[in-house]
Amino acid sequence: MEKGISKHWSPTQERTAQSMIDECPSFATRHLMITLRDLLKYDQRTRAGKKTVAQAKLRLATCSDKDLEELAKIEEIICEKGGVYITRGRTVEESLEILKEKRAKIREQGIKRGELECP
Repeated sequence: MEKGISKHWSPTQERTAQSMIDECPSFATRHLMITLRDLLKYDQRTRAGKKTVAQAKLRLATCSDKDLEELAKIEEIICEKGGVYITRGRTVEESLEILKEKRAKIREQGIKRGELECP
């Protein structure tokens, strides 16, 4: 594993993931695709992995209410398809409130500059 990158991650996967991210039409879909790529690509215990977590927090901290609403709607679509059982039964409004609380918590705690940097 080089600098926290999974040994299973290949240049082909990187190109595929990047092209999918580039084609995302909105913040919400782009955020989800970047987060998914980072989960597959990096070991979250390494500095590089922690950097990706900090970047995801930064994206959430700076997004608008409209972006959070779109994330909540996507969550509902995923749940309707049976993909995620943890959130089953939540309405868009409930998910939106949870996302707003997470955003407020991130803003309150802040993100340290060192978390966003990787040597």
